[in-house]
Amino acid sequence: MDGRGKEKRVRRALSFEEMQSLLDVCGPRKAVYLAAVFTGLRRAELGALQWGDVHLDAPAPYLCVRAATAKNRKEQPVPLHPI
Repeated sequence: MDGRGKEKRVRRALSFEEMQSLLDVCGPRKAVYLAAVFTGLRRAELGALQWGDVHLDAPAPYLCVRAATAKNRKEQPVPLHPI
């Protein structure tokens, strides 16, 4: 059986050490990487966020991922991690 072109890239989460190394060299994009790590949002979902989607005044601050930008097409609140 010919398997060329059907290989799948094995994906895995970054280890703590790998994430720390990335944060040490990423410069001004550090906040973006931290947001991705702590929320689990995809790159396109983070890029589509607007200021109206950020709710910092709520008792438990969160981001609202709009249905139009979410991969599963469902609006979803994403709690923010207290730092």
